[in-house]
Amino acid sequence: LSGNNTDTWSGLTPSTEYCIGVLAVDNNDAEKLEIYNFTTLESSGLLPSVDVVLNPHSTKGHNTLTLNLKGENVANLYYAFTADADIKEELNKGFTVAEVAKNRGAQLSSEQIAMLTSGAGVNIEFDNLWRSTDYTCLVCAISAEQIETSASITTTTEPEPVPTRVESELFETLVGEWEISYEFMDYNFQPQVIEGAVVRIAAGVDEDSTQEYRSLNRLVILDYPFQADWELNPIPSFLPEDLCAYTYWKENKSLAYRDYGPKFFLEIDANGNITIPTAQNYNFYGWGDNVMQFYGCDYDNLMTAPATFPVTLSEDGNTLTIKAHVAGPEFDNGVYRPAVFMKQGDGDKMWNAAITDIVLTRVIK
Repeated sequence: LSGNNTDTWSGLTPSTEYCIGVLAVDNNDAEKLEIYNFTTLESSGLLPSVDVVLNPHSTKGHNTLTLNLKGENVANLYYAFTADADIKEELNKGFTVAEVAKNRGAQLSSEQIAMLTSGAGVNIEFDNLWRSTDYTCLVCAISAEQIETSASITTTTEPEPVPTRVESELFETLVGEWEISYEFMDYNFQPQVIEGAVVRIAAGVDEDSTQEYRSLNRLVILDYPFQADWELNPIPSFLPEDLCAYTYWKENKSLAYRDYGPKFFLEIDANGNITIPTAQNYNFYGWGDNVMQFYGCDYDNLMTAPATFPVTLSEDGNTLTIKAHVAGPEFDNGVYRPAVFMKQGDGDKMWNAAITDIVLTRVIK
């Protein structure tokens, strides 16, 4: 090195003594070490400021919320977003808003920080949410002088949009017990068979769900078997009333309808067509150690999509067959069948992927 050379350290604590060691080595490998001490200036005392707005999406307000952040004197920002019930659990453990935001949340990038301090601010979209549920965002903004300020905002997602009511005798005739058979690949990528297990098709699981599902032109399929280790390994079914024995769901009943199961839905249209809709805001079940979800998998091409599956009904009304969804470019032209996924932080893990049609045969007593 020659001449004047500079370096810059940011994010230092005000009114704090620091030490710099400089080791110089000449062409003959002679060394000289110099130690310099300095103290940073006192803090300006300026707090970072942040404005937080959380609103339902303009067209998808039942499952999507939009966060807008604007700030001044902000060098770093963390935010944690989830159902208000989960936020309260963390705060009740004694953690502060700032601690939850920093330890459980995400950090804005340098590009987002630049947008944050501009006029428009930064927008973040949260999708695949549950309808009619309180969600909370915790924010911790930090200035260049390492001064922190925290904020919290809670917003409720909208009810699910209600379609035109369909009148069909299928809402009554499909209710009952059905034997189910199909082949699938398990989480170890081994072929398995489910044969002769029994599922239930129901109008609902209580008065509230029956009313809601009917307004959406749906029936619910309960007790779907999705685990086998060369023989059926059923998972116990938990209904909303079972979950509400626990404080978490008792105090947040809408989440009991999100998390009970195993479950998925049949939907009937005005022409009598039957389909199985899927979406990642509906939990297949969420009451165990790991949340499970139900949507489409193209196993051969390792693709997933929230596909809608066609269902055929035999002429005698005693056999339902769940077919593959043959997609267009909207889902990369894949061929999707029903699948169960374990929700994980680094991406969903396939737990069960059907590789044949799923056949339901009415149990006649």
